Amino acid sequence: MTIADVVATLALAISIAAFVHSVHAWKRSFRPIVTAMVRTKHASVDFIAHELVILNSGTIPAKNVSICVESRKALEEALSYAPSEDRRLWLTCFDDETVIRIIHNGSHVSCSFGTTQKTQYASGRPEDKGFWKYGAELPVIVRYRGWFGRRHEERQVLDITDSESFTGHLWGTTPSG
Repeated sequence: MTIADVVATLALAISIAAFVHSVHAWKRSFRPIVTAMVRTKHASVDFIAHELVILNSGTIPAKNVSICVESRKALEEALSYAPSEDRRLWLTCFDDETVIRIIHNGSHVSCSFGTTQKTQYASGRPEDKGFWKYGAELPVIVRYRGWFGRRHEERQVLDITDSESFTGHLWGTTPSG
């Protein structure tokens, strides 16, 4: 075997490795990437109305998107004042029957997702009166299919906070929560 044969064999091996890597990277990137977040719809000093936003930031559309709570215990711990009528309205997004048929790449959908509210009593003691406890973390699973039928499942944590300010402070307001 000559040096030319060794160089040619090495070049072929490197080319094959690069091709395999490119195909692998393409498979990982040519797909929908669906994320969920709680976003502030409206906020005042002691009240925040939240919405749940589902975003597809991938390169192809996502089909049959559904969200489920990872743990019923975590859900109950995140709730504050949650009567059954409010649960029916704001937790429908977690029902098995609730499926988003398609989210195009670069698009999002949203729904109302409850409130957080602090009430200050004369004693000076604040009390949670919203649907959610401010600062709660809710683990969820987002399931969806790619345009060509491949299944994806992502574990994420929904933060029940003010999405307008990552510190809870904005000009002209006091801290939320």
